[in-house]
Amino acid sequence: MNIDEPSIGWRSFNSIAEDTKNELVIISGRDRETISCWLSSTNASLIAEHGAWIKEEGKNWQVTQPLRNDWKNTIKPILELYADRTPGSSVEEKNLPHAMEWKKE
Repeated sequence: MNIDEPSIGWRSFNSIAEDTKNELVIISGRDRETISCWLSSTNASLIAEHGAWIKEEGKNWQVTQPLRNDWKNTIKPILELYADRTPGSSVEEKNLPHAMEWKKE
């Protein structure tokens, strides 16, 4: 999927968000730049990078916890060890969290 062309599922959030009876919150593991690109025109609160960033409707992005990266050097080798042993998986480093992802081939 191209970052500039979100799926029909992403676009369908607009119809849900347009109903004033709904309060839409979209949670994603994607980075906040991608989520903003895809959903900036949606009337929704957004949560990016597995909860590291939150953007309430009509407000700017805020980090949920103070940014600290000192733990990354400790955890990354452990994630890489398991990713190497799990076919189809990889370690993705994001602004704040690391994520081990597995995709069925």
